[in-house]
Amino acid sequence: MSRRPVIRLAALFLAALVGLPALAQDFPGTGPIPPLDIPGAGFGPGGPPRALEVPGLTPPPLPFGEPAAALPPTVDGLPGSVSTYAAPDALPDAMRDLSPDIAPVLTPELVLTARLTEDGPPLRGGMVWRVFGEAPGADGHLPLVAQANGGKATVKLKPGTYLVHGGFGYAGRTDRVEVRGGIREVSLVLNAGGLALDAKAVEDLPLRTESLRFDVYAMESDERGERKAVATDVRAGEVLRLAADTYYVVSRYGTVNAQTHADVEVKAGKLTEVTLYQRAGEVTLKLVGAPGGEAIADTKWSVLTPGGDIVTEGVGAFPSFILAAGGYTVIAKHDDQVFQREFDVESGRDAEVEVLARDPVAARAGK
Repeated sequence: MSRRPVIRLAALFLAALVGLPALAQDFPGTGPIPPLDIPGAGFGPGGPPRALEVPGLTPPPLPFGEPAAALPPTVDGLPGSVSTYAAPDALPDAMRDLSPDIAPVLTPELVLTARLTEDGPPLRGGMVWRVFGEAPGADGHLPLVAQANGGKATVKLKPGTYLVHGGFGYAGRTDRVEVRGGIREVSLVLNAGGLALDAKAVEDLPLRTESLRFDVYAMESDERGERKAVATDVRAGEVLRLAADTYYVVSRYGTVNAQTHADVEVKAGKLTEVTLYQRAGEVTLKLVGAPGGEAIADTKWSVLTPGGDIVTEGVGAFPSFILAAGGYTVIAKHDDQVFQREFDVESGRDAEVEVLARDPVAARAGK
């Protein structure tokens, strides 16, 4: 049964009641009909109104044939003419979801994304987001109010002005953002790329990757001629995230003097792979009584340039050093005796250098 006929039938019934006020007062034993109270507020001191009884007039049945006692109560906070008797699906969405409490105002949200280039896709990871308040705190630093990791991030903030920093490895950008209400989307263009470094010996001979390290510097130098370090002690094959720019890259092989360098350009949105070439080799030193003999322990070693400058030192029976290609002098000290010899280091060639403990330096000097 549709609701429109029910409403019309009820309207006819009400019209009949409105049209018979005088008739109702003419019946003996029946007092004036008290006015109805506001629905949901209870009845007056006289109690509930009595049913109107008119001979020959039968009021129409209630919708769906339900008794009056089965009618649901009126909802508090709604107009008195609105009853919960109406089915929920007949109400507008806003009215159906109406709560007696006032809904709180939603906290503004800041949705953060980043791109390597203006037309590039949003990054899916690797970002470190930090949101700072605009006014410095008592310590003079900007207060950190929110932090998130990953690609896309959503942070809830109070209305105000903030500094949003997006860090991507060694690249980053900071923007001032004003938050008012609702959802604010901010997308940072980092203008950054990647750099992967490797090194080999001449003729593409492989090097020990565990002994390779790289340092990346800015091209500009300060008043003392020193460059600003951007990234240090980088392993071979590690991908650096850098702002698009040109960098001064130093490759270190071992910890002594094997180094090479190059100027490298990093392009936005691209991975730049660079291989530097080292002219170096690894040598193992031994003090022996005869060629091919057993190494003598407790030996102190010094490696010198041809000009006599100390390159490196060590202690032990089998010390190993990675040295730049070239000529060297090695001195071995054992039991107050000193032995030495000259040797060469070839690029990409590992070698074993034996020092014979037969002709001490002191003895030769006395001859």
